[in-house]
Amino acid sequence: MGSLGSKLKLARELSGKTEREVAAALGISVPSYYDLETFDDELETCLSLAEVSKLCSLLRIDPVWLFTEGDLKGSSRMRLSELVDNIRSFIGARMTVDEFEDKVGFVVSPCFEDWHAVLEWNVECLRSVCSVIGIDWLAALPCL
Repeated sequence: MGSLGSKLKLARELSGKTEREVAAALGISVPSYYDLETFDDELETCLSLAEVSKLCSLLRIDPVWLFTEGDLKGSSRMRLSELVDNIRSFIGARMTVDEFEDKVGFVVSPCFEDWHAVLEWNVECLRSVCSVIGIDWLAALPCL
């Protein structure tokens, strides 16, 4: 279907919303929103998972649709609390949390105190964590 930005623009246009309306709903500037539709990496690095979920909810699209050419076909969605449990299980006796964070390239330890902290991650972080622990990151992609 095309790039992330073009899919996002299509979804926004089909929703009947303007760039200004979506930017205001997300609490970001119009130029920042424009970047989301223009540069694919912006959507993966500049928005938190909570913001991506809010964006998709606002546009009435499934986040999986936005990041793929299809859907999960046969896979089920994972609750964020399950993701945190999977991270804990993976780390287990293999490594320290610090070693895990070095491996994934992101600080993830706050999620062990409160799994809601995962919502502060960006897509790039989710993808990295899931890759290391062997989970389909799309199954862990939250939707509101």
